[in-house]
Amino acid sequence: MRHALGLSNPGGPSMRPAVVPTRRPLSVLFLAALLFPGLAPGNASAVGRTFVYLSPSPGARLVSPRTNLIARLAGVEASALLQTRFTVTGASSGAHQGRLHLSSDGRTLLFNPDDPFAPGEEVRVAVEAPAKLASERLLASYTFTVTPGGAPAFDPLRQAEVAAAPPRPSMPFATRHTLDLPEIDSSIYGTPSPGRLFLASLDFVNPSYLLIVDDYGNPVFSRSLGPSYFDFKLQPTGVLSYYESPPNQFVLMDSAYVVIDSIGCGNGYATDVHELRLLPNGHALLLGDDPEIVDMSAIVPGGDPNAVVIGIILQELDAERNVIFQWRSWDHYQITDATHEDLTAPSIDYVHANAIEVDADGNLLLSCRHMDEITKIDRNTGETIWRWGGKNNQFTPVGDTLGFSHQHAIRVLPNGDYTMFDNGNYHEPQFSRALEWQLDPNAMTATLKWQYRNSPDSYGGAMGYVQRLASGNTLIGWGIGKPDVIEVTPDGTKVMQMSFVDGQFSYRAYRTDWAPATAAVVSRHEPPNAPTLGGPNPARGAARLSAELPAASRVKLAVYDVTGRRVLTLLDGQPEAAGRLEWSIDLSYMPAGVYLCRLDADGQTVSRKLVVEK
Repeated sequence: MRHALGLSNPGGPSMRPAVVPTRRPLSVLFLAALLFPGLAPGNASAVGRTFVYLSPSPGARLVSPRTNLIARLAGVEASALLQTRFTVTGASSGAHQGRLHLSSDGRTLLFNPDDPFAPGEEVRVAVEAPAKLASERLLASYTFTVTPGGAPAFDPLRQAEVAAAPPRPSMPFATRHTLDLPEIDSSIYGTPSPGRLFLASLDFVNPSYLLIVDDYGNPVFSRSLGPSYFDFKLQPTGVLSYYESPPNQFVLMDSAYVVIDSIGCGNGYATDVHELRLLPNGHALLLGDDPEIVDMSAIVPGGDPNAVVIGIILQELDAERNVIFQWRSWDHYQITDATHEDLTAPSIDYVHANAIEVDADGNLLLSCRHMDEITKIDRNTGETIWRWGGKNNQFTPVGDTLGFSHQHAIRVLPNGDYTMFDNGNYHEPQFSRALEWQLDPNAMTATLKWQYRNSPDSYGGAMGYVQRLASGNTLIGWGIGKPDVIEVTPDGTKVMQMSFVDGQFSYRAYRTDWAPATAAVVSRHEPPNAPTLGGPNPARGAARLSAELPAASRVKLAVYDVTGRRVLTLLDGQPEAAGRLEWSIDLSYMPAGVYLCRLDADGQTVSRKLVVEK
């Protein structure tokens, strides 16, 4: 099942005039192998059977001007690759050259253009095979259309779903570790499962913290570096990750809590706060936000002709951070699939995806809160396998007539069942619960096998998580509801309850077996003997530098190019207290190359190489 276009009006979004940059008239080709017979020349919209997956999809609209091109092939030996010819031409920007390479799967071809496409232009892709490999030279010819742009920048924190939360104060450019930890109230009623609790405190007014605590709320680790954190967890690869805003990206730490990398969406999309899944093969799954101008007056009565509609992008990145799979809501959903959104509003968040899961068969599950839907996506072709919940529900419920409302945290269990947090925004009365479902895709039934509903009811109208533990118990994070965390046995007996006493909350809560590399309690952070300077290498876009000062010092921090010319000054002799400092820097305007970061603290100097990529 697939929608050809995410917009129901034939005219699509309003097109705004754009200045088209001049392009070099280069004939740009990238090569691929296609061994199946082709289609007749001259068919401008034909796509051969050789292609299992193409991105952007043929006929796609609202495509990012910074998109790459992805072609996944069937029945083609890797040894035969780089023999067939692709030509990519923008109606305004002309021919495009770039880098072609093969993903590590041996069958996915990636072309990263050197220059972005022009806003609003149509891009034509032609695929030609050498005559010795196919009876027809032209295997495929298709087009996609670049977004005209014009939508305002989208703050991913709007996806936090806390409309009533007070505005965040402005934070200092450099922040440091502090010991003013949030107070936690914990009650133990039985025997909790082994492991520590991973939390990320939030309230958008007080400082936020990354926290690892024991069952009594005592910190094993804490850190505060910025105003907002989401989804602090241990990844299957053994690294820790969390989302930080600003600079709106996921940050990776090793087991000694040292920041080692950062990761965000490719192809020009803003990285969404909700989910990062690092896979054993080094790949990553994450979400992006795509605000576009849409003429909603052509879709619903009273619609805004210049509405900002937020689409969602699901991406898989390989180990080199190339986008090798991209799934866009515009290609598969209708804006009218939203269940409770005001479609006449000037801003419409019609999907609001909040979780990605790899199903037992390797395909992908996507939780769409504002559609009350879980979608299963073929990870090979990008096609929709089934839709569960909401307006397009294909499953008959068994053992439950209520269904789920504005859900979070779809996860698959070893037995093939699914857990989720049912926020219950549109239950009457409102209440939240943890659910376990068994789906039969042959009979198309969804059977409720287990649920936990607190007594008295708890309502977490946003955020939340359900984790089935190895002990058989279930850990439930109630999002913005109270209490914050509950652990229950299979029969629903509560064994542990935990809450922030000052009104803070945590987007998700995890229980994890955790043996950090250091036995020190990091919340009692000790400064180093000499200044340190750290950051990701290589880096692109927004990057983060961090430093540790052994004592109060006057600090200079600057970035130099290979000629020794200073290109960026972060500190110029300002007094700074001992502890940790961190800076977010925008590298997007700097040419790719090798730079040197140098920190001077009262005559003690430390330098670090910084490699900037585009």
